[in-house]
Order: sequence, then C-alpha cells, then structure tokens
Amino acid sequence: MHEELAGLAYARGDGDAALAHSRAALALTPESARAHYQVGVLLRDRGDYAGARDAFRRVAELAPDSNEAREALAAAERALAASPR
Repeated sequence: MHEELAGLAYARGDGDAALAHSRAALALTPESARAHYQVGVLLRDRGDYAGARDAFRRVAELAPDSNEAREALAAAERALAASPR
C-alpha cells in the first residue's frame, strides 16, 4: 500500500510524501527491493547520493540479477564521486 502511495505522491511532485511512504513501506517490508529502489530514486533526486548509493546497494543485494539495480548503484557512485565534499 505504501509503495503505491509513494508512486502517486511522486507522480504529483510531492517528494516529501513519496519518501515518507517509501520509508513506511520499508518499515513494513524491509526485504522489498522495490521500496529500497524508490527510496534510492527519491534520495538521488534530492542530491543525497550517499543515501541513494546505500539504497541501491541494498536493491542489488536483494535482486542480484537486476541490471537496473546495478546501473542505478553505479550512477549513484559516479555522482557521489563527482560531487564536492
């Protein structure tokens, strides 16, 4: 339910609500690759590349055959390396 609400909030441009629902989904289903991915996307969109990297890393652990997860993780790592510290 929270994953769907996160998607709806994201679609209407409410990143705060989307992130809150995604985190609520994780609290209920911590092994949900989809919820971790949603959190990663939302954190990436906010410029939190370290948080996004961690979320995408967890997706890659939960769904090791997912090319999308590996690509998102690599992109977050590149953005983190390129961002000023």
